[in-house]
Amino acid sequence: NFDNLSKPDTHSVALDQLKFAEGALKSGDMSTVLKLCSKVLSALGQDSRVYDIASDAYLNLNQISQSELCLLHAVAVGGHTCKRCFNLASFAMMRGNYGLAKIYLDHAASIDPSSSHLAQLRSLLKAESANSKSNYVFQQIWPEPDARKKN
Repeated sequence: NFDNLSKPDTHSVALDQLKFAEGALKSGDMSTVLKLCSKVLSALGQDSRVYDIASDAYLNLNQISQSELCLLHAVAVGGHTCKRCFNLASFAMMRGNYGLAKIYLDHAASIDPSSSHLAQLRSLLKAESANSKSNYVFQQIWPEPDARKKN
C-alpha cells in the first residue's frame, strides 16, 4: 500500500525549483523562470527570493514596471539589500525621479558603504540629475522606460 509513503518535502522541492529558475534566468529562458517562480511562490508563500528572480526575468523582458513592482514586493517581504536598492535607484533614474534614486542609494550606503557599485551609481545620479532640466512630475499615463536605452 503506497498510501502510507510520505509525500516529497514540498519545501525542498520548491527550493530546487528556485535553483532551476535561477539557472533558466542565466540561460535566458524567461518563460520558464516566470512559471517556476509562480510554482515556488505557491509552495513557499511570500518569499523575497522569488520576487527577486521574477524581477530579473521581467527586466530581461524589458517589462520595467513589472520588474520594479516585483522588486518592491521583495523589499516589502525581505527588506532592503544593496542589489535591491541599486535596482530601485536605477528604475527611479530611468523615470527621472532623482530624489527617490538618492534615497535608495542612501539605503544601500547604510547596508554596505564600501560597495564599488555605490560610487558608480552616485556618480551616474549626479551626472544625470545635473543634465536634467526639470523635476520629476506625475503623469496620467506613466510611460514605460526602455531599459535597453540606459545600458
